[in-house]
Amino acid sequence: MAHRYVNRNIGIRVIRSDNSVDKFNPEEIIVSCMNAGVSSSIATSIALDIAKNVYDGITTREIREMVYSSLRRINPELAERYKYRARLRVRTSRTTLETFDRKHIVNSLVKETGIDRKLAEKIARDVGRELERMRLNYVTAPLIREIVNVKLLERGLERERAKYTRLGMPVYDVKDLIEKPHKENANLQYNPETVHKLMADQISKEYALINVLPIELADSHMRGEIHIHDLDYFATRPFCFSHDIRFFLKNGFKADGVGNHTAIAGPAKRPEVAFLHAAKVLAASQTNCSGGQGFSYF
Repeated sequence: MAHRYVNRNIGIRVIRSDNSVDKFNPEEIIVSCMNAGVSSSIATSIALDIAKNVYDGITTREIREMVYSSLRRINPELAERYKYRARLRVRTSRTTLETFDRKHIVNSLVKETGIDRKLAEKIARDVGRELERMRLNYVTAPLIREIVNVKLLERGLERERAKYTRLGMPVYDVKDLIEKPHKENANLQYNPETVHKLMADQISKEYALINVLPIELADSHMRGEIHIHDLDYFATRPFCFSHDIRFFLKNGFKADGVGNHTAIAGPAKRPEVAFLHAAKVLAASQTNCSGGQGFSYF
């Protein structure tokens, strides 16, 4: 599809809602109109008309009003749809406010699930229609993702839905975790760091069950037929580990493993230094194991 227009507005600056400045581009008007269901020919015609009336320093709000007025004369229903889409803002996971754009859904679906782009575009259109039907004042990225997941399930794409799902906790559970001390693990003292750890643990558990373990094993664990110990660490680290002390006696101690970020200690020349190195090895490697550690050939 080609949009043919003569851009006589090179250098015209547009002030966006966040006060940033960009160059006027009629193509953006065409895309925004087509996202609202306007045909390519009508969208191009509107963009050309507006291009004749823009001036240096015009705001995006003024441009949207011009588009809305032009559409209203042609098709009031499409005009209202455009108006809703133009003012719809998405609260993203990057803690920013962005204008809703179907292409973000398409790109994320292709990237995260590997589905065909044409199918991703169909799903994105369905999601856009759902948002228009609900007429929400604002939407969040998690809400959009939930709607996309429903559309994936409606098409029988359960595997793709598992890849696209969002990991996390309900707001109620997070609030409960913060306000009420949990006593599931006697080794954890109730404090802000423990709360933070337990929230991270929940995400790690969900990731292991959904994306790491075969579904048969995940289901068996959830039914209580088997128990996967320390599931919160299953996807990222081994449980227990036995170090060969001879390596450290020969090469010395590097807390980060390579010596790029920490000081390096050469091979121990006295027994008490060797004991200290061994203790520091266990301390440094505790972040890479979920269970106990020990030494061979001590």
